[in-house]
Amino acid sequence: MGQAVLCRGGMDFARGSYMEQETFQRRHPALWAVLAFAAGVVIASYAEISPRWLCGVAFFFWAVALLCRRVRWWCDIALLILLLLLGALRYQSYTELLPFHHIANHPPLFVQGVVRGHIAEEVERDGERTRFVLAIEQVETDSALYNVSGNVSVALHSGFLAADFGDRVEIHGHLRRPTHARNPGAFDYRNYLQREDIHATLSVRSAAEVLIIDRLAGASLSARGIYTTPWGWRRCVFSSCGPLVCWG
Repeated sequence: MGQAVLCRGGMDFARGSYMEQETFQRRHPALWAVLAFAAGVVIASYAEISPRWLCGVAFFFWAVALLCRRVRWWCDIALLILLLLLGALRYQSYTELLPFHHIANHPPLFVQGVVRGHIAEEVERDGERTRFVLAIEQVETDSALYNVSGNVSVALHSGFLAADFGDRVEIHGHLRRPTHARNPGAFDYRNYLQREDIHATLSVRSAAEVLIIDRLAGASLSARGIYTTPWGWRRCVFSSCGPLVCWG
C-alpha cells in the first residue's frame, strides 16, 4: 500500500514538473527564441563555420519542425536549433558573406604592391604614428591590376601625412589579412576589425610611400564644405553633429 502511494506520488511529481516546464515554454516563447538566436551569434563569432553548411543544416531542421508538428517536444527542439543556426547565419552575413570583388575574397592579393582608394574616415595622428581607414578601389601587383572593394586599416609609422578625409591616395605597402587569436580566450584582432567592417591591414614605413591622387575625391558635397574649413571650425561641427557627417 505504501509503495503504491509512493509510486503514485512520484508520478504526480514528474507530471507536475513536466506541466510546469511546458507552461514556462508556452508563456515565454520569445525568451527562448532570443536566447537561441543569441547563442548562434556567439558561437559563430568564435568558430569559423561555412555559410553553405549552415544553410543546409538550417533547411534540415526546418523540415524536421514541419514534419514533427504533432510531436511538441521534437518540434520545439528543431525550432530552437533552427533559430540558433539563423543567429549564426546573421553573424556570417554581417562578416563573411561579402561581394565577390571584396578584398577578403581574394587571398592572393595580400602581397606587396600598390593600393589605391580614398580615405574613408578622419585621420588619427598620435605623435609619429598615423592611422586611417582606406576604402580600397584597386590593387596592383607584379602580375595585374585588380578592381576590388572593402575597408583597409592603414598604419603609417613615420613622417607627416598630408592627405586627409576624402582624398584619393596611392600607397606602396604590404597588404595583409589579420589572423585569429592563437590562444583560446585571447583578444581576437581579426574579429574586432570585422565588427568594424575592416578586413585587411596595410603597414606603411614612411609618408613618402603615400601619394595623393585627388583631393576630396571620395567625399560628399557637405563633407567637402566642412573639410575645406579651418580645423577649429571642423572640430565644432564634429562635436555637434558627430556621425551625421558622412558619405554622400
